[in-house]
Amino acid sequence: MSMKRLTRMLPVAGICLAIAISACTKAPQETPAAEDETPSGEVDDNKPAEEVSFTPEDLQTVDLGLSVKWASKNLEAVAPADAGGRFAWAEKNSKESFSWENYAWGDTMEKYNEKDGKLVIDPEDDAAVAALGGYWRMPTNQEWEELRSSSNCSWTWTQKDGISGYEVKSLRNGNSIFLPCAKDAQDASYWSSSLSANAVRSAYILSMDEGTTSVLISARKSGYLIRPVSGPDFRIVTPAATLMYNTGALDVEVVSTLEYHITSTPDWIEEGTEENLGLNRKVHHFTVLPNDSGESRTGVIVFCNSDNRCVPFSVTQKENQGVDWDKDFFHRSLMMRFTATWCGWCPFMADAVKVAQENLPGKIVPLNVHAASSDLAFNQVAALVNQYKVEGYPSGYVDGRIDIPNYQDHTYTARLIVDAVKETEQKYPVTSAIGVRSSLSGSTLDVDIDLFLRNAEEYKLTAIVTESGITRAQADNHTGTYVNSYLHNDIARIALSDVKGDAVTAPAAFSVLQKHYSATIPSTYNKSNLKVVVYVQRAFGSQTVSTSGDYGGFYVDNAAAAAVGEELKPVYVE
Repeated sequence: MSMKRLTRMLPVAGICLAIAISACTKAPQETPAAEDETPSGEVDDNKPAEEVSFTPEDLQTVDLGLSVKWASKNLEAVAPADAGGRFAWAEKNSKESFSWENYAWGDTMEKYNEKDGKLVIDPEDDAAVAALGGYWRMPTNQEWEELRSSSNCSWTWTQKDGISGYEVKSLRNGNSIFLPCAKDAQDASYWSSSLSANAVRSAYILSMDEGTTSVLISARKSGYLIRPVSGPDFRIVTPAATLMYNTGALDVEVVSTLEYHITSTPDWIEEGTEENLGLNRKVHHFTVLPNDSGESRTGVIVFCNSDNRCVPFSVTQKENQGVDWDKDFFHRSLMMRFTATWCGWCPFMADAVKVAQENLPGKIVPLNVHAASSDLAFNQVAALVNQYKVEGYPSGYVDGRIDIPNYQDHTYTARLIVDAVKETEQKYPVTSAIGVRSSLSGSTLDVDIDLFLRNAEEYKLTAIVTESGITRAQADNHTGTYVNSYLHNDIARIALSDVKGDAVTAPAAFSVLQKHYSATIPSTYNKSNLKVVVYVQRAFGSQTVSTSGDYGGFYVDNAAAAAVGEELKPVYVE
């Protein structure tokens, strides 16, 4: 047991009374001070302050007949009626000032966050473990609820040594503890060791006032009291895991003050080695066999300790989702060209796109959007013109971020397109892959899109039906006249999604999301020349924005095009 001693300065009893009355609302009335005593709230300068110390070895365990024994006083308290120190959650030392700026884990929650999945404080961050050792620790929120249960204990608002608080008396054996208020009303709260699963910036507390006790959540940076408990600790740090179909390894962290063993595992999980982390913590390493079936599977690893108490760890392994997360996704850039049949300079940029495609085979997905006044007008063109601030025709944009100017020397324009594609790949590593399936029955087109999203973040999805092989007159400054038999390809026809993109949220890393769209294809379209163009937009976020116009804070992360009736699966870098 630790021999740590914490010295605190306590004033005379009159001062304690004044503080206690301000600590919790509706405090019981105290007998007025005698005439020869110092009035409550005033200091007798002639009386020296008494120096007392918190001594861990003086802490007693109180058996209330519950799952754990409770300490006779608060952490750093010199007596049962003393509030003791104030702590931020998962900080081992008490302090007086509390803010996100001086919180040990920062405003960004460097530990105990959505990624690490921890829902109970680790022993090395538990102030009670650090100060007391042995079986001492902070109580969980379930242990506070057990104490609050009217079938277990009675709670009586009272005073002890002039301090307001609750006497908690066991209905099982008659033993009791006293939970004092602190120095001000907002601090009449006690930490638990349990983190909120839905709001990782908050942890559970016991909040109390006269006539009211509640188990709530509060910001982790707040300063509250700690009432230790004593008893064997046996728990799994994260309660469950969800694995990809081809995940080969699983680590499970267990905290236990007693000996324990693994009693069972699913037949597709093999027990491996274990690693001792100290402070009653171990990590168990398991080997997980791949799930090649078309359905997910769930199993349970069971740990049991020497008290015959068992805790389960649930494992869900997803089905084969048709993607290999261990490989890098193949990247395709979107080349969006704004054009019109009356635009004589537009064929020059069309030629540049063809040359760029020849220089980067399979890397560029073209999308040609005709103006509202064009013979091949796209009915959603106005929204895109507004988004990309199009001022003239032709206008070109690579990956929704780089404006491509048009030059009479189309080879020079092609070089600009190629450079833009390469810049995207170098500075914005791709995080998504796209799968497309479509079918045409009569005039009804059905499209199913699979999105494979590596990061947990916000995306946008745009899906557009294009038509190629259209012969239509086109102004062409190559000849200075209209070309009646000009061949138009990759022309935007129907927006399946919102043309600016449907909002898509990847709830976790390595998410697979599906979207379904349908549309009616006009009889005038050549159904054998239809494609579905799909592109995923990603927010710039914390990335450095390089060579991008102000087009709404998103850029094209990846793009794909599949002929109607043709299945497109994720493609990887060779």
